Amino acid sequence: MTVGVSIPFFSRLDYLRTALDSLVAQHDRDWTAIVIDDCSPEPGAAEVVADIGDARIRYLRNERNLGLAHNFNKCLSEPGTDIVAVLHADDQLEPDYIETIRAAHEQMPNASCVAPMASAIDANGRPTDTLVDKVKRRMWPEGAQHELRGDPGLARLLHGFFVYSPAISYRPSLLPPGLFNDRWRQVMDVELYAEILLGGGLIFLDRRVVYRYRRHPGTATSQNSRAFTRLAEETQLCKELGRRARSMGWRRTSLAADLRFTIRLNGALALAAGSRHRATGRGRALRDLVSWR
Repeated sequence: MTVGVSIPFFSRLDYLRTALDSLVAQHDRDWTAIVIDDCSPEPGAAEVVADIGDARIRYLRNERNLGLAHNFNKCLSEPGTDIVAVLHADDQLEPDYIETIRAAHEQMPNASCVAPMASAIDANGRPTDTLVDKVKRRMWPEGAQHELRGDPGLARLLHGFFVYSPAISYRPSLLPPGLFNDRWRQVMDVELYAEILLGGGLIFLDRRVVYRYRRHPGTATSQNSRAFTRLAEETQLCKELGRRARSMGWRRTSLAADLRFTIRLNGALALAAGSRHRATGRGRALRDLVSWR
């Protein structure tokens, strides 16, 4: 199977250089990569790629800003390989990432995507272990590998979104149409994985820690959490998925979508953290916390 790595870029050349260094250091050297610059206002990405000096990595700048969802979709289609990983430009790979995802896809050729485990690093690249990361490990299924399928699989994801989306690699030929939906700012990944499972697809989990996910205030997740965009979108998506699950007779997913325990908990923590500051959407956040279906 051929492996392609797409790196969507918009800011932080220093992080981009570190991400590319971690890619070049892979034990499995049989891959190609492309940095897709979404009209970044920060010049220099092309020079960073050129300075790496690896013929396997090419650079492409979009003619216009596509936005997160459309640029991610371009990242999935541009490599033209059997497997595509979307390495976020502020993250890093462990040296065995490529060999791990290749082996997992070869083991499960009918899997739409493979989700390995990740560790967290802070803005300076130091290991960190937040409450969110502890909860993710706690909710990860037991065993070295696990398959998410159908009603039980989607219910497990909605009980607590324990995967690290940036670490996931994809089989583009097995993905549903539409891919990442630009309707959303935060939950486009959750919706895609839900569509895979609702359509009879498979998500394969591998517990090996092969990705370093950077937590810092500049991430879209951090910004959307502070603005309560994350809570609003997670609530809306769960309500929609709950209705679809009930129409399909998926009782576990329906219950998980109604309860959305971890979503309510994360929302309450975000609300408490912002209680001393003015923030738009606080009233909506309160309604989302107590709403049912």
